Amino acid sequence: MTKVKETRERAEEINREIGKRLRMVRIMHGITLARLGKALGVSFQQIQKYENSTNRLSAARLAQAAAFFDVPVMIFFEGFANEGEDQERAHDTKSLRLAAELNAMPDSKAKAVLMKLIMALAEE
Repeated sequence: MTKVKETRERAEEINREIGKRLRMVRIMHGITLARLGKALGVSFQQIQKYENSTNRLSAARLAQAAAFFDVPVMIFFEGFANEGEDQERAHDTKSLRLAAELNAMPDSKAKAVLMKLIMALAEE
């Protein structure tokens, strides 16, 4: 396999992963395709194309999405520089999921208690 083909395949793999991460973050925040599309100034169909990696997301769109979700833009890129960072990426994914689950809790008192518990455990 030529170096150019390897590079192209790696770029396509990264684009697929970025699309998957966009979908994961969107779902974790309970945001519809239409709402995200409106926030980014594109149609919901375009968001589908981004998530399915039919179309690539520009750096500017990724920055918009990160700002909309209030997450670091690096969440879309973590682990690509060194493929051995799978554990770190899994940890970040779990952290995002935990944050989304806490955010979705309807009982604010229970949410506050859980947050205090998590913070206390983190300090140990």
